[in-house]
Order: sequence, then structure tokens, then C-alpha cells
Amino acid sequence: MPAGVDGRLSGRPAAPGTGAAGAAGAPLRVAIVGGGISGLGVAYYLAREARQGGLCLECHLFEAERQPGGKLRTARLTWEAGRGEALVELGAESLVSYKPRPLQLARELGLEDQLVSPAGPLGTLIFRRGRLRRLPAGLMGLVPTSLGEWVRTDLVSWPGKLRMALEWLVPPRRDGADESLACFVRRRLGQEAVEALAQPLLAGIHGGDAERLSVLAVFPRLREQETRYGSLLRAMLAARGAGSGAAGRAPGGSGGTSAGPGFWSLRGGLGQLAAALKRACGPTVQVHTGCRVDELAPLGPEGGFWLRAGGRPWQADAVVLAVPAWEAARLVAPWDPVLARGLGAIRYASVAVAALVYPAAAVPRQSPVWRSSGVLVAPGQDPPGLCVSACTWFSTKWPHSVRGPWVVVRASVGRDGQEEALQKNDAELLQAVQEDLSRLAGLAGPAAAARLQRWPLSLPQYEVGHRERVRALEERCGLHPGLFLAGAAWNGAGVADCLERAEQVASRLAAFLGQQAPARNSVSREGSPLARSCAG
Repeated sequence: MPAGVDGRLSGRPAAPGTGAAGAAGAPLRVAIVGGGISGLGVAYYLAREARQGGLCLECHLFEAERQPGGKLRTARLTWEAGRGEALVELGAESLVSYKPRPLQLARELGLEDQLVSPAGPLGTLIFRRGRLRRLPAGLMGLVPTSLGEWVRTDLVSWPGKLRMALEWLVPPRRDGADESLACFVRRRLGQEAVEALAQPLLAGIHGGDAERLSVLAVFPRLREQETRYGSLLRAMLAARGAGSGAAGRAPGGSGGTSAGPGFWSLRGGLGQLAAALKRACGPTVQVHTGCRVDELAPLGPEGGFWLRAGGRPWQADAVVLAVPAWEAARLVAPWDPVLARGLGAIRYASVAVAALVYPAAAVPRQSPVWRSSGVLVAPGQDPPGLCVSACTWFSTKWPHSVRGPWVVVRASVGRDGQEEALQKNDAELLQAVQEDLSRLAGLAGPAAAARLQRWPLSLPQYEVGHRERVRALEERCGLHPGLFLAGAAWNGAGVADCLERAEQVASRLAAFLGQQAPARNSVSREGSPLARSCAG
């Protein structure tokens, strides 16, 4: 056992002669490293499992930042001495309806009256080859569901449209092997579909390169459609016939459908979801903010883990690493270099999000601000010098977010392999963003208010073979009973994917804890308020 261990997660001395499981009568103890949506999700779902299963649990969540929530970061901007005010998302922007888990959770947490949808089907634009072009509405599997949309769009040339129409005749791949998203789209829809659709969508959603990202890890539905129907066009027609076009729509489709809006948010910002999750965990979970975990080690044959967080030693029966893979690699490297190398092999891209406010009167009438929800910039197609990879006309898409005649813009900078602009200092980067917005939307003049949020090494890149790498990492974790992985690096980077993984981890963790000391499941530990809540 590392020197200086003076107690368990409660901070009290361990009973003589006990292992990590502790003496009979002590609650089972869990440490969750990372307080983003994944860590909070694990804590919430684990607390629910404990209540339903009569499991006596003491859970501590350690978050290095001053507030939990991770990339659920809602900012309140004010200007003109407080006369102007707006809410804007500096992390995740919205919740997608085709993955309903966050919506279900919002309702569980009593936030149903806070749910709000965008202001109408405004559509999305793509900046390609020096021009703004409309993304066909209702994309499903990168195929427009409307023939009229397909005919009218100038995003793809007529030869490109013809090649996409011939997708019907392309034989499906049956070997089940992984391939890059670009390879998949090129094989089925042609090179122009890669440039016009796949690349800008992947850059906007994942900050990634379609030539490197795995189709099985990023858009598994595409391969499922190919395998089941033999063609994406046949899959689209089958979905339309079954009335389920909305359920099958791929990310990046614009506008809503008869099934409802494609996106949702919360009236007070997505930060509300993190705050409500923290409250709903109850007394079973204690959240430590501004508390970085510096060391982690297994205790040995007796099981359990030792960690140092906030300068203090702690012990736990189980540990959940809900942090980026590179951070998890740092923690496990001293005692499992093989696991550390596997974790460290997952690459991340860095991005920044800028929020800017302009007077509505200064925005030209012909500006795309008034006729779309935002713009995706096609990689490699824009003239040199454009640093913005995507932008949302935030006040147009979410009119509840601003008070008064103002336009709020949210712009993303950086994508995998194109992060040079992020080397600028804050003032220089904001100036570069304003210059791009002037070109893209006619937003001239200085912004009335601006906020910049940097997210270094924040977007995991699911490269070809990612699912096999994740499987190998989880098998390696199995050599350390009680060690679990959560977060965006494994099965999806969106809020819904992180919550789904969190619920799965919580279920597996509850099963593991239930096997450790069944006799303690309903017994409280004297003097510990967290333990008394188990008995109460």
C-alpha cells in the first residue's frame, strides 16, 4: 500500500485487518475521476441503482475544474452596462432528437418545462469553393430524402448528383471490416459526396478528418443500412415507407420533420442539465470541485484502489475514470504501461469556441444570419486564411437566448490537422474570427461583446479500428477488478452517447459492488452522513 494512506473515501482510518472492501458495516466506496457529463451521469445512474438494489454506497466524484459539467458550458454575456444580455453555449450546443436519452433524462430531472426547440426549419449552409451553398434538408445516411432538394441544391454538381444516384447499383460490402468514412462514402456515393458532405459534417461535428475516422465507430448506421438493404437509397426509401425518416436521419441533417424538431436545448442553457444531475445524485454522492486526482494505484491482491486527490489520500473499492484517454493514461502508467500505451494511442483534436454579439441593425438584410441556422466550412475548399470551421447564428436558431435587437454568433475554430489558428493569443484569435464572420455573413465592425473558450485536446478521434481498440482496452481493464472507463473516448462523443455509456458503466459497477460484500448492502457506517443516507 502506498505510504501515507490514512483512510478510505470518508477520510476515516481503515479498520485493522481489513482489505479494500472494508469491515462489515462499512458502505461500498466508489471514486469517480472526472465531473463532466460522463462522470455526473455515472454518479446519477449508480445512485439510482443503489436505491433500487438496496446497495449501501458512498461515492466521491473528483473534478479538477471549479465547476462540474465539462463541455456543458453555458455562458451569460452582458454588454452596455448590463442592458444587453444573452446566453450562449461554449461547449456542446444542443441535444439531438434522434438519440433521445438526454431528453428522457431532462424529464426525469424535472426539466421538461425548460426544453426548447429551434426557431423553425432554417436549414444549414456549407461554405465550399468560395460560396455559401445550402445543405439539402432531411439528410438520411448522407442521402437527401427529398428529390426536389436533391435537384435544386448547388452543393453537388450534376455529375456528382448522377454518381450519387448510381449508388443503387453499387454492391454492398459484406466482410464486416472497418474502413474510413471517406472510403465508405467514396465507394457508395462518389468523391464529390466526400468533399461536399462527409468532410464538412465530420469537421463540424467531430472536428475530424473523414479520411481517418472510422465508419463503424462514427456512423455505424451507414454500414447497417448497407448490410441490411444493400444500398443507402433503398434504406432511405424503406424508412420513408415506414414513416421513420426522422429516426434514421444522420447527424447534420437540417431542419425538422413531421416527427418533430431535430434539436433541443434548455431555456436556461445546457449547464442546467449538469446542475440538475448533481442535485439529483443526492447525499450518496459527494462532488469535490477544484480537486485534481494526482495519483492512482491498485492496492494489490486484496483489491481496491488508492488515490491522491486534492493533496489527500483516499481509498475505494472501485474507480471510474471519466476523463480523456490521455489523462487516464497518465494515471495508470506507473502500474500498467500496456494499458497506458493503449489509452495514449487515442488521438485528440483541439478546438476553440468564440461567442460574439453584434447589433441587429448592423447585419445586412441579405446576410445568411436571417435565412439559415449556421454554416459549415468544407475543409480544403475554402480560400487560405479562413480559420472558422463552423458557426451557428445562435440568436436566430435559439431566439430565447438573447434580449433585445442583437445577433449572437457562436463560431468554432480548429479541426484535426488544422489547428494553426489556435496558436494565436486570445485577442488575435477573436480578431481572426471577426474577420471570417465579416466574409461569411457580412458582420462588419467590432463585436459589442465577445467570449472565447479554448478546449485543448478535447475531441477524441475515432480512427479506423477504433472499436477493436476499445474492446482491447476494456479487456485490459478487466485485469484490474473495479476499474471502469467512461467518457467520450469510447462509444461516442455526444451528450447522448456519453450518457448511454455512463448508464452501462453504472450498471456494471453496481453488479461488481453487489458481489463484494452483500452483507453490507443495507448496513450504515456509524458517523458518516453519506453512509447514514443508505440506511435512511
